[in-house]
Amino acid sequence: MAKYSTKVKIRATTTDCFFGFMIMNAYHKFEADTIVLHKHSVLTSYVIGENLLLSTPWYDVDHVFFPILTPSQAHWILAQFDIKQRLLYVFNSSQRTIRGRQIEEAVEPLSKIIPHLMIRSGFWKPKSTTDKEILEKPSIQIVKDISQQENGRDCRVFVIKYLEYLLYNKLQSMHEPFNTKMAHYDLAVQLYKHGKDRRQCKHDKKKAR
Repeated sequence: MAKYSTKVKIRATTTDCFFGFMIMNAYHKFEADTIVLHKHSVLTSYVIGENLLLSTPWYDVDHVFFPILTPSQAHWILAQFDIKQRLLYVFNSSQRTIRGRQIEEAVEPLSKIIPHLMIRSGFWKPKSTTDKEILEKPSIQIVKDISQQENGRDCRVFVIKYLEYLLYNKLQSMHEPFNTKMAHYDLAVQLYKHGKDRRQCKHDKKKAR
C-alpha cells in the first residue's frame, strides 16, 4: 500500500512480527555486548529491504512501522519510527489496561537496537570514532487520544488500521468507538482485491511474452 498507492501521504515501509521476535531474542545478549548483532544479519537485511516481500530500504523512506507484541504476549501495539526526527511513536489500543512499564518493556529493545542497525547497514555514519550521539536511542512518545478497543481481542486489527490511517494522514478520523466488525470486513475485501490484482498482474506478464 505504502509502496504503490498514490494516495499515501508519507514515505514508509514496515517490518513484520518475526522482526520483533528477533529483536526481543537478541536484546538480552545485546545489552551485554553489542557485537551480538553481527550474528543477527537477518535484522540488517530488513533494514536494507531484502528480507520482506514488497518492503523498501529504510534509506528510501521517512518512517518505519513495527508491530510489537508486549512481553506478556497478550497484546499487540504499533510503533512508528520517524527517521529524520529520531522519534519512536507508540500506538496502543488498550491504554486503560496495558500501560506504563508494560509498554516500556515492549518498546525499549527496539529503541536501543535501531541506531546500531542503522549504522551496520550504512544508513547512518558516525562523524568520528568517538561519536556516541549517533548511538543514542530515539525518544519514545506514547500517542494519546486515539481510538481504543472495547474488548481484549481486537488489538491486531487496531494495529493494522492505525497503520493504514497513518499512511493516509487520517488517524484523527478513526471514530470512537471504532467499528471493528466493519474493519474486519474491510481487511478481508482488501486482501481479496490484493490477491486478485496479483493474479491479474501475473496474467498480463505472461500475455506480454
